[in-house]
Parts: sequence; C-alpha cells; structure tokens
Amino acid sequence: MAEELKLPIGTVRQHLNRIGRRFGAPTAVRKTVALLAGGHVTPPPVLMLAPKFSPDDLAVLHVLAGLASEDDLPAELRSSDPFLDHVDELRERCGARTDPHLIALAAFWGLLPSLFNPASGKEQP
Repeated sequence: MAEELKLPIGTVRQHLNRIGRRFGAPTAVRKTVALLAGGHVTPPPVLMLAPKFSPDDLAVLHVLAGLASEDDLPAELRSSDPFLDHVDELRERCGARTDPHLIALAAFWGLLPSLFNPASGKEQP
C-alpha cells in the first residue's frame, strides 16, 4: 500500500491506526474490512482463481471479517483452536500471507459480497 501511495511505511501505518480507531477496527483484519467496505481501497487483482470453498470455509471467512458472529459457525469450529486452525488452512490453500490478505483475496473473489463486487469494480452499499 505504501509503495502504491508513494508514502513511507510509517506514515501509512499511522493512517491505518487512525482509521482503525475511527471505525472501531482494532485488528488488521477489521481495518482491511473497513477500508474495503468504505471503498477506500480495492482488493488487488489476483492471478489465481478462487479454490473451492465449503460452507464451513465461507462461514469462517465471514466471522474472520466480522461480517458474522461465532454463532454462525458450525459447533465444532466455535472454540478458538479449531477456528484458528481452519483460518491457517484457508490462508495456506489461498496463498495468503496474512489474515488481512486472506480477506482481501476473498473480497476480490466475490466471497464477501457485502465488501466488494469485483464485476462492477465498486464496493457494495
């Protein structure tokens, strides 16, 4: 992001921290969601196609992004360890370096339609 904006990394981090406080987004994932949902950034183009996602995978992505509650997860994923293990597996399968990267990929692939519609190039209302 810093490279694209031609700003020092420290400056971008300060802005992201302010955005996080303003939108009540304390984690990097929630900041990513806020930036995508607000139309401030668009997910970067992705060279690979989306892998196959099960309903459990989609539920985990929605909870990770803060778009659903833990109550929406299957019972076996509601405790911390199985949920985090599932997130790790999704990151590996998708080639995501971090949780925010995973959310950006999922948004680009249209798996989080409340964040971004790649067909239109615009965020959803």
